[in-house]
Amino acid sequence: MRVAAVLMGLAGAAIVTGTATPLHDLPAPMPDAGDVRRLEARLTVRLDEGVDGFRSLPGTPPVPPERARPLDQYVRHYALVSLRSEEDLPFTTIGMPKEGQADDFTGDRIAGVLLLSDGLQRPTGTGVVLSHRDALPWISHRGCEVVNVVYDPTTDRLVSAWCNVP
Repeated sequence: MRVAAVLMGLAGAAIVTGTATPLHDLPAPMPDAGDVRRLEARLTVRLDEGVDGFRSLPGTPPVPPERARPLDQYVRHYALVSLRSEEDLPFTTIGMPKEGQADDFTGDRIAGVLLLSDGLQRPTGTGVVLSHRDALPWISHRGCEVVNVVYDPTTDRLVSAWCNVP
């Protein structure tokens, strides 16, 4: 009887072990296609208004800042992120808020990294790539060849968009 109980216990443990899924194997949530369409509609307006690159450093000759290109010239990578502060942003740079506005980098957001399709060694062509946070491109510098975007899908608000440093 004892042997049967041990065997039943081992069989039960095998079933539980075989059906348990480690957390790292669960699929990461992806941005909703409808949210991305709304984000891109707002981003198109913002790019048309002008997203400037960083200005010249103090003490250097003034150079007009470069500007971001139209949306269709970029490969656009988007991911869902949960942010506690701007320090949680998955970018190499942080933009400056417009005068009189404070950027809200807290809560569930869609983060985007736009890559000029002919300027970087990334997928060619244009279009949208929906992925998870860890798959967003991590690129330092390159100016407006890289545009960073934060969008709040709950309020349908483009929180911020800025070019990388040159």
